[in-house]
Amino acid sequence: MQQDKADRHPQTPDLPLDLDAAAGELLEQAGEAGPGRAARNLTPGEGSSLSQTLLALTSGSQLGEHVTNGPATLQVLRGSVTLTAGDGDLDIGVGQWATVPRDEHGLRANDDSVVLLTVAPAAGH
Repeated sequence: MQQDKADRHPQTPDLPLDLDAAAGELLEQAGEAGPGRAARNLTPGEGSSLSQTLLALTSGSQLGEHVTNGPATLQVLRGSVTLTAGDGDLDIGVGQWATVPRDEHGLRANDDSVVLLTVAPAAGH
């Protein structure tokens, strides 16, 4: 099942959101997608200064080098990932949390994985 562009726009989910069920659905979508990843953007409400993205990556898939548009954290809900950055790699497993470097970084899935990315976008982004 391919995600359309509308799925990429933040929306307030039905409450409460079952993160485990949503993680399972996204992993299934990621397995069917060419790049081996799928995402669901979440937000606490219209105009919020907080952005959350549930991101599923199949084993071996990755997000290439990029920068974030504000302070960010990563929480692993399933599997394990490696956060790659100029100052070294950081392995993060299920139940672990880490800050995301503001400079260029990437993300690689060591197993089928689901992470919750939280970003506080800088003004104007």
